[in-house]
This record gives sequence, structure tokens and C-alpha cells, in this order.
Amino acid sequence: MKKKKRLLATLAALMLVFSTVSGCGSNSANESQDSTGSQIASTTENSASEERPTVTWCAVGTETDTSDRVSAAATQLLNDAGINVDFEIRWYSWSNYAQQITNMIATGEEFDLFNYDISSINNYAVSGGVYEISDEDLEQYLGDAVSAMTEEIVDKCRYNGSLYAIPVAHEFAQWRGVYYNVGIAEEYGIDMSQVKSIEDLDSVFATLKEKAPDIIPLDSLNSENILLVMADQDDVNRNASLCLGMDVSDENGAVFNIWENEKVINALRKIREWNEAGYILTDTTLDYTSMFQTEGKIFCHIARMKPGTVEQYSTGGQTFDYILFDDNAIQTFCDFPGGWGVGVSGTSSDPKAAMQVLNFAYSSKDFIDLLTFGEKDVDYTVDEEGIVTINETGYGADEYSNASWQMGNHYINSITSAQVATGQSDIWERLKEFNETALSLPQTGFWFNSSDFSSEVTAITNTYNEYADSLLMGEVDVDETLAEFNAALEANGIQSLIDEANRQYQEFLSSKTE
Repeated sequence: MKKKKRLLATLAALMLVFSTVSGCGSNSANESQDSTGSQIASTTENSASEERPTVTWCAVGTETDTSDRVSAAATQLLNDAGINVDFEIRWYSWSNYAQQITNMIATGEEFDLFNYDISSINNYAVSGGVYEISDEDLEQYLGDAVSAMTEEIVDKCRYNGSLYAIPVAHEFAQWRGVYYNVGIAEEYGIDMSQVKSIEDLDSVFATLKEKAPDIIPLDSLNSENILLVMADQDDVNRNASLCLGMDVSDENGAVFNIWENEKVINALRKIREWNEAGYILTDTTLDYTSMFQTEGKIFCHIARMKPGTVEQYSTGGQTFDYILFDDNAIQTFCDFPGGWGVGVSGTSSDPKAAMQVLNFAYSSKDFIDLLTFGEKDVDYTVDEEGIVTINETGYGADEYSNASWQMGNHYINSITSAQVATGQSDIWERLKEFNETALSLPQTGFWFNSSDFSSEVTAITNTYNEYADSLLMGEVDVDETLAEFNAALEANGIQSLIDEANRQYQEFLSSKTE
């Protein structure tokens, strides 16, 4: 790791000359394409006499007949920058994306780049489904990608010391707090500025129950994520069913059975109180998103959050604001930073060409705008201030509007008229500042390899499925149910997972100082 850190530090310094991310959405991205292109051209000149590769990028979206012309326009941009490839974008729906990628890898179907949640990295790395990016690859092909974020962020996306994805350059941190409906608060005289903690919500909910019985104070809570906000806990491997947690407020860190943690137990008791008082939406078959954001039938939502989310919530017709339980943004718990990244497929016939295209996605504003919105003056228009308006029938509307969150460098994407209308004209600057001021926890990037404990994991997962939802919804007695739950976890071998996870975690910490 020390060697890698030195290499990345040197690389970051060298690539300042080529860096294109000095300002969010600025023209610096376009101005730097000549230098980026010449850098890449030197790596592709030998391929000019060889068969021209096609680089295929798989992403989440809706495939339409506009993809072909956008792919052709992307090919032209790449060629103009000295990258001698053909380009093809493929879109797959949320419902079958992961399965489609898995099937293509299993059958050996050739494709080159794909977006995926980095928390699933073990599935791809173990199977050989994703290409291992070496330090030499970073230096030769991915300089702009590294420069778009930080050495620390890239380093924390390693799995067992190896890099299998470049994180998408977007928010790498999260706040913890509660979103609430401003109109409801004003109508019923609720002063949310007095809410400083979870406990302060009790009086708010009681007031609503009395004055507005048709309004549900809090939306559904059957998600393990709620325990992060209410109890400073996070799941190891972003997998609640493992039942392993870490305390994000503990700098020393240790893995434990999350269902035995005192903070978690107190949070569950609070949820039980709220359920018995009728404060929680308990019917999970209802569309709570619509009830909250559009219909104004739910008052608040406890959540992880970031700059811009409250504006996004407010597009449904209701107006929202938020209260933070902790002013510290955290980067980003027992998880890989930012969640999503872009990997090179293990079935790629030309990983070098794929990496050159990937690098371009971190340096070229025109390229990212094209993949996000389609062709200028065909699928979208740009006003004199550089604001994008997406045509109602254009690529961005039909395909996957504002898909930049998964495509590379979020911060060189143009601002849309919809973002301006919702108060997000400065969203890229806000998110960059958010990242830069966030706390970096020692456990960020730790991944527990549980492959030697498959029987224990299966048994523990089944136990979790039996008990967790009812606890998280406040439907059962907490102490009685936890006694049964934890006894079953112990019988199914959770202590062996805890011991091994802590051993691996200490190795993880040691590797960072070597």
C-alpha cells in the first residue's frame, strides 16, 4: 500500500497539468481536451494500423433508437481527441441490469465498461468478471480520472488491496438528519428549529397526532439504514443480513453484532414507542414516496442526506427542509466512497482502449453532456449562460435524463434548467465543498471477506430475515425479540464472523500505514 500511495501521489502531482476539474461545470474541461487527447494519442498510435476496437459501455437506463446516433457522436468526440475507437452505449433497465451484467460475464460475452455498485465488488472480483486496474494502468491511462477526485478516495475503493473500479466523481459523504414538510409545519405551528435530536421528535409527532390525525408523522422504517441515523451504526459490507456493524463515532473501531449494540437497542425501543403511539406508516404496501413528496400525507422522513436532496424532494409539489442530527458529513461509513463506480469488464478484448475511454469521461465536458443529454440542438438546447434545457422527446427525456451520476465525472456536467428552477444552479460547487469538508473515517473502504464462512452467512441471513423487519417496524417487544434473535445468531456462528472480521479489519488498518 505504501508503494501505491507514493505512486498515486506522484501521479496526482504530474496530472495537475492536465486536470480538468478546477471548477464544477466550468469551461476548463473543454480547454484541457487537447492535452488529454495528446496524452492518450501516444498510447493509441500503435493501434492505428490494427483492427479498430469498439468500446461498449453498459449503463442503467432505457434503450431507444436514439442510442445509435449518440454513440456515433461519442465516437467522433473520442476520435477528435486522438482515441482511435468506435463507441457504443448500451442501456439496461434497473430491473434486469445486474442480472444482465452477470449473464454476460458468465457466458463470456465481450463488453468493455459497466457501472456497478462498488459494494458488489467481491462478486465480480472473485469471479474474474472485472479487470484488475494496476498502478501502471492508473499512471498510463487513467490520470484524469485520478485527478478528478483524490488519492484517498481512489485508494479507499480497493478491494483486498486491488482496484477494480474507478469511483464516479460525485458526493462521497452523507449527513444524518430528517426531512420535513414545511407547509405542514407552518400550518400546525411546529418549530422544527427546536429539533436537535431523535428524542426531540416525540413532541413534534404528538402535536401532529393531536392537531392533524389524518397526517402520518413518519414514513415507513423497515430499513436497516435507519439505524445509522438513529444509532451511529453502519453495516459491514453494506449488507444488513450479515448482522455485523461498526460504530461510526468510534475512531478506534471494532466489528460487533449490531443487534447487541446498546445504541441500536435504544433506537429500536424508540421505534417501538412510535409504533405504539401511531406515529409510523406501517402499511408497507402503500406508495409512501408519493404520499410524502406529492400528496403531503406524511410529515417527515429520517434519512442519510446530501446537498440538493431537499430540492429534489420539493419537485413533487410539496416544499421540504431538513434538520441535521450531526453537523458532520461522514465519508462514507463501512462502505466504498460514493457507492457507484465504473469497472472494466473481465471479458473486454481491449482493456487499454476501455480505460482510455473511461479516462475521457473524467475530462471531457462535451462527452459527459452527450451521454447525459444527447446531441446539442437535437436533444437539448443551451442558452447564453450555458444552461441546458432537455427536449421533451429528446435522448435525455427518453433514455435516462441526467445519467451523469453513473458515467464518470459528475462535476463537469452542465447545469439544467430544471436544476436552476429548483435552486440547484450551484449544486456542483456545493457537493464539492461537501466532499472536501467531510470526515474521513478509518473504516471507510474496509471490506470483510466472508467466503470461508458460507454456511454461517446463510444461516445468519435466514435468521435476519426472520426477525429484523418486525423489529425495525416497531411491531414486536424489543427486549423479548432481541433475546431470541441474538440467541439464534450465536447458535448460527456469528461470533466466528465477528472474530474473523476484526482480524481482517486490523490487517486493513495496518496495510494503510505500511
